[in-house]
Amino acid sequence: MAKSNYQGVLESWEEELIRGRAKRMGFDRFETDDAIQAIVLVLLQRNEPWQEMPKEQRQSLLPAIVDNQLCKFIRGRARRQRYEERVSMVVEASYGDNEMIRGVDVWSVVEGLDQRQQAICQLLAEGYSITVIAVNTGAIVQR
Repeated sequence: MAKSNYQGVLESWEEELIRGRAKRMGFDRFETDDAIQAIVLVLLQRNEPWQEMPKEQRQSLLPAIVDNQLCKFIRGRARRQRYEERVSMVVEASYGDNEMIRGVDVWSVVEGLDQRQQAICQLLAEGYSITVIAVNTGAIVQR
């Protein structure tokens, strides 16, 4: 096993236990490292300092804490996936194949505007800032 980054906080058997349980639950190496960090924070936030507890007590508590935190990660992953799916559905419903049609619709509206307003719309479409457009159309005088 590689050198632990948690010396003084976790003993090697504790880190091995966490890594083993994470691997069995399907975590990749990076997710495992994130989970270990979260678990270490949970252990450090306990009322009784983790390293001062008898080893037997740590051996019985650690699996429950680890499983709880890993399940929390899995639920978070599932929530993120559901959120990303909802966002992609909304984006697809908003744009989909109709993006070109909406672009045509916008320019048909612009054609109904007066010449000055059309020029402003054209400059906006080209990416000019509002300040540059205001100076170019004479709306403000630059000093």
